[in-house]
Amino acid sequence: MTKVQASEVTYELHSLGWKAFQQLCATVLSEVLGQTVQVFSEVNDGGRDLAFYGNWLNSSESSVNFQGAFTIQCKHTIKPDASFNLSLVSGELDKVKKLAEMGLCDNYLIMTNAKVSGEAESAIVKAFEEINGINKCRVFSGQWISQKIRESARLRMLIPRVYGLGDLAQIVDSRAYEQANEILSSMGKEVAKFVITDAYNKSVDALTDNGFVFLLGEPASGKSMIAASLVLASIDLWELNAIKISTPEELSLHWNPLEKNQIFWVDDVFGATQLDYSKANDWNLKLGHFNAAINKGARIIFTSRTYIYEEAKGYLKESAAPVIKNSQVTIYVENLSKDEKEQILYNHIKLGNQDADFKKELKQYLPSIVSSKGFSPEVARRLGDKNFTKSLFLSEKNVIDFFEKPMDFLIDTTRNLDVHSRAALTVLFRNGGEIESPVPNELIDIHYLSRLGSSPYHVLQSLKFLEESFTISFLKGKKYFWKFKHPTIQDALANIFSNDREFLDEYVSGANILKLFREVSCGLDDVLGSKIILSNQYYGLLIDRIRVLDLKIHSNSIGLSYFLSERCDYEFLKMLVGSYPQYVSSLRVISSLKYCSDLKVLLKLKSVGLLDESLRLKAVSRYFDIAIKWFDAGALDESCMSLLTEAEKESLLHTIKSESLLKITSELDDYEADWNGEEPEEYLEPISSAIDVYLRIFNDEESKAYLKEAKEVLVECKSNLESNYFEGEDEGSSFFSNKEVPSHTPIDYGGRCVFDDVDK
Repeated sequence: MTKVQASEVTYELHSLGWKAFQQLCATVLSEVLGQTVQVFSEVNDGGRDLAFYGNWLNSSESSVNFQGAFTIQCKHTIKPDASFNLSLVSGELDKVKKLAEMGLCDNYLIMTNAKVSGEAESAIVKAFEEINGINKCRVFSGQWISQKIRESARLRMLIPRVYGLGDLAQIVDSRAYEQANEILSSMGKEVAKFVITDAYNKSVDALTDNGFVFLLGEPASGKSMIAASLVLASIDLWELNAIKISTPEELSLHWNPLEKNQIFWVDDVFGATQLDYSKANDWNLKLGHFNAAINKGARIIFTSRTYIYEEAKGYLKESAAPVIKNSQVTIYVENLSKDEKEQILYNHIKLGNQDADFKKELKQYLPSIVSSKGFSPEVARRLGDKNFTKSLFLSEKNVIDFFEKPMDFLIDTTRNLDVHSRAALTVLFRNGGEIESPVPNELIDIHYLSRLGSSPYHVLQSLKFLEESFTISFLKGKKYFWKFKHPTIQDALANIFSNDREFLDEYVSGANILKLFREVSCGLDDVLGSKIILSNQYYGLLIDRIRVLDLKIHSNSIGLSYFLSERCDYEFLKMLVGSYPQYVSSLRVISSLKYCSDLKVLLKLKSVGLLDESLRLKAVSRYFDIAIKWFDAGALDESCMSLLTEAEKESLLHTIKSESLLKITSELDDYEADWNGEEPEEYLEPISSAIDVYLRIFNDEESKAYLKEAKEVLVECKSNLESNYFEGEDEGSSFFSNKEVPSHTPIDYGGRCVFDDVDK
């Protein structure tokens, strides 16, 4: 494997800011020294930024053993090519004399991001070693710090923002560069602004212990950035092969059971801004494959907005994949520490594209932003981007409102874009928020653009102009795509377009119909995640499109089923039943009743009085067959049983008790004989769930005796299958090093403000 010439890497440490640089120094020294480094308040440090007591054998001077009390002073400059000399630390001499007199400074270390010449280092060392009580003085330059980061992939994992501070091709080897570059391309320049938070550390633990982490949070909380940082660290440190996927089919395609060094990232696993029912259903059907991949050593990262996951849970068999519950890390922005918020805000303002005058005027309000209840990383990014603040008059109230009413400001900003930029965002919106680059001609409606006052040429130019603010170009596979910089921009457009009648006509008739199913509701104003509420004047247009939809395509059928069962009012359903009766008569009840999409439509129609009795009886007959012959636990689910009359419910319970319970034990023998190598727990889950449900419902002694015996046989059956399933499998190696990550005392910076140099 060819390695790159990493020795040439120099990180842009000048862009960190004084506080982040001090944190970086503490992390570097903790890793190098292998012990805790104490950090002192800026106001009361007495000439000590960092300190520790112990031994350190300097690897660059193997004959010199540093020991005793160490004092470390951190000197940061915002100038990229600055040089360091004695005059810059001469003010520390008197402080160090006092420290030495107190026995607190046997060794004095200076860390700076500036360049240090040999002559300057000699003068500094001489001046401090002449102080009585100072045994050793050393100066560590920006080159030395870069070298330590360069030499240690583990250190880069502890401070993943360095992946955005240097030349990536020189940081990781040639094997990993293409993968890492693809991950970085989806995040733009944001990795350089990343701040380690408690959520990141918990994510590392979950991925280490369980092979899986599920990052949940509200919009703009930083889920994708944490996921990208985890993947980059995995590529770099553990040489994992990283693949960003969207569907369980892609997991099946790319996962290799014989390859233990794979990590998969699924961003917005159940949909970006609303629940994508087809995705939820597809993952539900593939949970066995998901379990098998993790059990065989693959690592998987999911992200989702919390409200989308809460809605998706109704369609997931979480019992079949307990790791989904056990490995959740919810990012609560309101629980970010003051220190974390300050650094996040500093990074976005410092590294944003605002001019110096704006930053200088804004600086006085930044502490108030940190204290505001609306703080979020994404809104901090927008504040640092001049394209989002053109109409923002700077005052404390206005900047607080910018965070506490982010959608209002985003909508206003979007409306005030030039006509070609608005048209470009509309093209993205109409194509589901993602479009190939170069943009195919057939995806641009020339006539519609002309109505907006734009053209294909201007749209393509605007996509580039909006890059890194509203849009981003990223690699997927071997192709480039355009997408929204952040899903909240898509949310804002949906809010705008929901009140635009001209747009709605075009949108309902021309937008991707699966996208319509995810984004609109018909007459209902309380549908979670719905961005556009269609009035009855659009019902006929939408039903015309449904009638020509190819329902033999799985995603089309699933999308329509969930749309009708969750997002449509009585008037729409009545119109559909009347004009498209063939669809209703084609609905079929199949196994896994609780997750049967056609059954959900039948239940919806029954609840509003639109289900023909002959169709209901046909469905009930099939329902009974599945419940009695296939031990389907969903048959006794309260929502599913609403299809039945009270008499039918009693009949079903009696038949299950008199027929199904008596043959469970023999059925388990058949299960074991028919096993074809699937993951045992997933394979046995249907009958296991049925036994658990029956135990809750049938309380007579005879039934409990049958079920307890079945439970014992089930345990034995599972044990037999697992012994074959795991036979010959190697002991999995730990994903993350077992070495405890060195830490440092939480920083109290006293009176010095982190934003002091944000405008420099």
